[in-house]
Amino acid sequence: MDTTWEDLSARLTPFIVEALPGSYLILSDIERPDVYVQMAFEAEKVIVEAVSDQFLDVSRQITEDQRIQLAELGWTPPEAAQGINWESPIAAPVSAQDARATAQRLVRTLRDVHAVPNPGRLIQRAWREWTPEAARMDPLPVDLGLAVAGQFSAPPTPVKVPWYKRLFGAGS
Repeated sequence: MDTTWEDLSARLTPFIVEALPGSYLILSDIERPDVYVQMAFEAEKVIVEAVSDQFLDVSRQITEDQRIQLAELGWTPPEAAQGINWESPIAAPVSAQDARATAQRLVRTLRDVHAVPNPGRLIQRAWREWTPEAARMDPLPVDLGLAVAGQFSAPPTPVKVPWYKRLFGAGS
């Protein structure tokens, strides 16, 4: 893929504005899948997260310099956010200005903090929430100019488990 970081930011912006509640997006490094940023769209807010040490390989734990960079980019550390990842939620509906700032934050986090060399190293997973009526997770047709991950399989019965635990395991 020949997508530049600027292209990725420009393509993310309208997606962030237009995504419906129940939509999810994860961008991760193909070679280091534990390096990711993700968004979960709810009716009143968008949960925007960057990976924390809890999910990073021990060889890639966040350094003090990276913690400073993340804070300067507007991320709240997991311990302060009482979450499991670095967070930077935004109110919904999302304005174009907030979407642009969020897209730039995601790009700078992947590029500058986690040293992903180019967007060609990223893979995207975008889908709508699983519902009993649909009996599947519907992939979202999002053109970010990135490689697209394969299908998600839906749970066999409805479950009330947070989305991140379904993706990363019950121990998350």
